[in-house]
Amino acid sequence: MDLLILLAVFLLGFVTMFFGAISGGVGLITRPILIFMGFPSNAVIASSKVAGFIGDLPGLYLLNRHNRVDWKIVLFLIIPMTLGTVIASIAVLTFLKGSLDFILGILLLFAGFFLLFKSKIGIIEKPKTALGIRTKIISFCLTLPVSFLNTISGGLGPIFNLLYIWIYKKTFISASALGRIASNISSIFSVIIFIIGRIVDWQLCLSLMAGFALGSYFGTKFGLKKGESFIRYIIIIVAFLGAIKLLFL
Repeated sequence: MDLLILLAVFLLGFVTMFFGAISGGVGLITRPILIFMGFPSNAVIASSKVAGFIGDLPGLYLLNRHNRVDWKIVLFLIIPMTLGTVIASIAVLTFLKGSLDFILGILLLFAGFFLLFKSKIGIIEKPKTALGIRTKIISFCLTLPVSFLNTISGGLGPIFNLLYIWIYKKTFISASALGRIASNISSIFSVIIFIIGRIVDWQLCLSLMAGFALGSYFGTKFGLKKGESFIRYIIIIVAFLGAIKLLFL
């Protein structure tokens, strides 16, 4: 593969993960650009998933070090996220593609408007409470389909953030930590499926992985420094841009 293409992939990975570490909107930008560059769509999905699995570790380490991870909730969320990613990894979704873009666009548009008009949500974290059965059922039933869709498209971090701000009363950074870490752990199964299926382009994957790793570290560090109010604006912008891309482009 041409060195310039690999460099472009690295820079794309760094820039998108820098902002994606803050907002969760990596895949909606990264994957279409890579497909436009000529990479097969199945290789893009598989390679970006494997690259993200390793590449996001530096940022997740920072979140844990700053005590922004509620491990009790993470361990629960791994279950529906794993089911969603595994089902999506082995499913044939070609016939859903047209309607899938519309559904995802509407979801992101809803998340953007909701966060825009609910200016106080996600700024102050409420005290931890025991996870009731009702909370677990709601969280499970909503996390599984979003995880399924996110495995196919990527970039649904704003939806995860909104869910966990609403369900668990988390701040933007803490909600992002829940989604990112649970998603990363559950991704090991889809990573194994993609590797066994031999659809990972390893040159593409390693270039993305290097960019993701740097972007994850510096993006997370930047987000922690700026705080919740700044993160809120970034997530809203990413949600609207993702919705515009899916609905109109």
